[in-house]
Amino acid sequence: MPVLIETRRALVETRRVHIQSTKTAHAPTIVDWAANAYTYKQDRQTVLKEMMREWKYELTKQEWHRVLSLEVPYTIEYNFVVIYI
Repeated sequence: MPVLIETRRALVETRRVHIQSTKTAHAPTIVDWAANAYTYKQDRQTVLKEMMREWKYELTKQEWHRVLSLEVPYTIEYNFVVIYI
């Protein structure tokens, strides 16, 4: 369900996405690692490919780019990552 977030300029519609851990990947650890690795230009395509492989149904490639480049903040709650995008 979309969430309205008020900013100084306008109301922005966002959606809340939960990135859950899988049998092979602990989501909070992997997302933190990926955001750190994404700071290195030579690693970006590899990191993006791995995130899309593991969680391709949750976010698009462009949304992953925004999360990993820290344009969109994320929080960690228990065993999953929460992203408002």
